[in-house]
Amino acid sequence: MPPGLDNLKHIVVLMMENRSFDHMLGAL
Repeated sequence: MPPGLDNLKHIVVLMMENRSFDHMLGAL
């Protein structure tokens, strides 16, 4: 598995566990 894909999966897990991701995304 490419490292980038592994990082993406980790980000998805964090998104599902941390609802404040929407706030973080809005700050970009």
